[in-house]
Amino acid sequence: MKKVILFIVPAFLLLWSCGERQPIGPNLNDNPYSAEEVKAESDKANAMFDRLFDEAVDMSPQWKGYLGIKDEDFNRWDEISEDADKADLAFYKSAMKTAKDSIDYNRLDDETKVSFKLFEMWCQGNIDNYDWREYSYPVNQMYGLQSEMTAFMINIHKVESYEDALAYLERLEGMGPRLMAGIDKLKRNEAAGAVPPKFVFDHVIRDAKNVTTGYPFQKGEKLSALYGDFKMKVEQLDISDEKKNTLMLGAEKRLMTSVGSGFKSLVEFLEGQQKRATEDDGVWKFPKGEEYFNY
Repeated sequence: MKKVILFIVPAFLLLWSCGERQPIGPNLNDNPYSAEEVKAESDKANAMFDRLFDEAVDMSPQWKGYLGIKDEDFNRWDEISEDADKADLAFYKSAMKTAKDSIDYNRLDDETKVSFKLFEMWCQGNIDNYDWREYSYPVNQMYGLQSEMTAFMINIHKVESYEDALAYLERLEGMGPRLMAGIDKLKRNEAAGAVPPKFVFDHVIRDAKNVTTGYPFQKGEKLSALYGDFKMKVEQLDISDEKKNTLMLGAEKRLMTSVGSGFKSLVEFLEGQQKRATEDDGVWKFPKGEEYFNY
C-alpha cells in the first residue's frame, strides 16, 4: 500500500503541472514575498520532493524494477521484516521533519503548496500505517505472496544481457528465503488477530501450487511458469549455447531447491491456517476492528 501511495503523489503532481495552471489559494499579488523569493523557495521545495522520491525508490529493488531501473540490487527482493518496517517508519518521519524544517510554506507558489500538502499526507499516512502494519492480508484472492514474485519475474524482470540472466537466477534463489519471511509475517498478523476469511484460502493455495506445476517439478513437456519464462528470455540472448545451457541448469537447480521448498512451506502453512480461519470477512473481527476501519 505504501508504494501505491507514493506512485499516486508524483503522478498527480505531473498531471497538475501539465494542465492549465489555475490559482487555488490566495493570489500571488497578495503574497508579501517577492516573486523572486517565491520562485526560489518553490524551486527549493520541488528539488527536495525529487530527492526524497529518489531516496524512497532506492529503498525498494522491486519498485526500481517497475521503473525500469537497473543497478547493484537488480538481483534482490524487497525485504519483509520488522526491521524493514522500522526503516520505512524512520524514513517517513525524517522526510516529514526535513520538509517542515527546511521549507517556508508561506513562500511557496500555489502549485508547490499543493505538492507540499500532498507530501505531508503521504508521509503522515505512512507513519500512521505503521501502527496497523499487522492488520493486513499478505495473501488474498487478488494478489499476494503466492503470486506476486512470479508475476514480477515474468512481467517486470527483463533479461537483455547475460548479467540480467544471472540476476534472474539470484532472484530465484532469493524467493525461498523471502517466502519464509512472508510466512513469519503471516504469523505476526495472525497473532495480532488478522487472519484472512476462509473463502480466500482455496484461491491462494491453488495459485501457490500452480507455481510449482510443470517441468522441472514434474516430468513432461509442460513447463512451469518461471522455467518457461526464463527459457524464452535466455533463448533471445546473443550468447553461446554453452552459456545458455549453463543458465538453464542454474534455473532448474534453483527452482527445485529454493523456489520449490519455499512454496511447499507456504502451502503447508496456508493449509494449516485455513483450518483456523472463520467465515467472518470484515475488519470488525479484528481486536481493534472499528478503530482500524475508521483509520
